[in-house]
Amino acid sequence: FINKVLMEYLDKFIIIYINNILIYNNNIIEYKLYIYLIFKKLRVIGLQAIIYKYKFYIIKIKFFRFIITTDSIYVNLIKIIIIIK
Repeated sequence: FINKVLMEYLDKFIIIYINNILIYNNNIIEYKLYIYLIFKKLRVIGLQAIIYKYKFYIIKIKFFRFIITTDSIYVNLIKIIIIIK
């Protein structure tokens, strides 16, 4: 459902997995605009975000089997080792 609602933004500045929304951009002004657009869109369709559960302005994040930074994307080797065992 959330993928359909935010389809116009997918792979432009957001990634969605189930109910996890990752908003990304290196430009802080554009990033703030993207946050506003996403929350506005969610509000329009009647969804509410619990703001304290969100993290903003993160420069390094673990997202599934990856570690994403402002410079690159790495495989999270700890996750791979756990899967292999």
